[in-house]
Amino acid sequence: MAEGGESAIDVFGKVLTKLSKILGREPPFTIVTAELNAKGLIADGQLSAVKRQGLTNDQRGNEVAEKLKEKIGDSDNPNECVLKICDVFESDTVDYPTLKGYGAKMRKSISTSKQGHKNEQESDDEQESDDEQESDNEQESSDEDEPMTKDSKNPTGPQDMSTQIPKQGAGNKKFDKQEGPPMWLYEQMILDRKLPKPETIETEDLKGIEYLLLPATVTENDAVEYYLKLSSLNCSTSIKAIDIDGLIIYVGSYGKTKVMVTMTAPAKNKQGPVHAAVITTKILERFTSIKYVVAIGVCFGKGPSKDQKLGDVVVSDEIFNFVSKRRGVDDDSQRGGNHTLRHDTVNIFKKLKMPRKIKVLQGGIVSTADLIDNPGIKEELFKKFPNAIAGEMEGIGVVTAIEYTLQRVDVIVIKGIGDWGDGNKEATKGWKPFAARAAAHYVHNVLNQ
Repeated sequence: MAEGGESAIDVFGKVLTKLSKILGREPPFTIVTAELNAKGLIADGQLSAVKRQGLTNDQRGNEVAEKLKEKIGDSDNPNECVLKICDVFESDTVDYPTLKGYGAKMRKSISTSKQGHKNEQESDDEQESDDEQESDNEQESSDEDEPMTKDSKNPTGPQDMSTQIPKQGAGNKKFDKQEGPPMWLYEQMILDRKLPKPETIETEDLKGIEYLLLPATVTENDAVEYYLKLSSLNCSTSIKAIDIDGLIIYVGSYGKTKVMVTMTAPAKNKQGPVHAAVITTKILERFTSIKYVVAIGVCFGKGPSKDQKLGDVVVSDEIFNFVSKRRGVDDDSQRGGNHTLRHDTVNIFKKLKMPRKIKVLQGGIVSTADLIDNPGIKEELFKKFPNAIAGEMEGIGVVTAIEYTLQRVDVIVIKGIGDWGDGNKEATKGWKPFAARAAAHYVHNVLNQ
């Protein structure tokens, strides 16, 4: 126990927030992480994940601090583990005064703890330490929803981070301005797995595939491909690729379900319903076993509220068509029909628990050919469709495609909220990868049942 009956993890926890703001900076990030890695306090794979591009200094500092906290919690001798961290912080190699100060502070608490514990044992060798039990009970648990690799006891996604999505609701100052997304790094081992080049595939390999997954942008596609590669590892199956007139389609397991995956908008000028419709039509004409088309990716939300926040996943039960419309002198009116999902589709993709406090919201979604980033236009859009809870660009194109198929096919849009469509997309730019992953993760969970 540390000073005042604190555990080693409590001692570290007192400085964790301040360390998070320091450890991600240069200096001391590179030197400190190298020393921590050399002493076995951060594993090679963990360090590689932290160093991935796209993280802010605060985010990667938070990641390092949390990994150290996990190391202390898992250690057979937590006090010695903290002292090893102090050795790094106080070393001449690191030579960073603020870290030296935190190292000395933790060392003093741990040293006081050792002396106090020794005196307790001398007075009563059989006394049990309730504080130690409390410390054990406070260890953080990993997300239950995170898929597992076969060769690792760790979740394939990152560990839970202390930087969480801020609570939203009436009276909360962060209600209208949500902070950056919480940590959710990809496992480097999965990222490093290469997708195959297109080849001729036997008809048997394509037989009976019922699900077509359609991410639109590169960011959305990256998230889907991650879970495709993860599933191939967990299910011991291979991923195959075919080329249809320049369109690359991947075939493999997504969760425990065999699927096809292709991207509809590899470039910005291909975003929207037109290319989504063309690509869907081409695939459905050739592969008649497809029963469900899932548009996966990022959408804009109706607005920050107690019911909706950035990163939440929207699962459509109706797709509102605002692509086909009349633009008159006095009004703009809808001309195209809406699409209501079949009951069996809704049941398949019913709400499932998500990690990282992500909510799953079921409701209508507006599909438009325009990229909405104007508060006035957005307000008008939701006035026309008051039952809609979000908006996107591809869904109605896919709906159009299935109207011309001979087989019975349904469409569902499952997308994470990446912005509010209110003219401030740049301010929420960091949420798009998180929102894309949230949607891809949700579909993976459904198809893993």
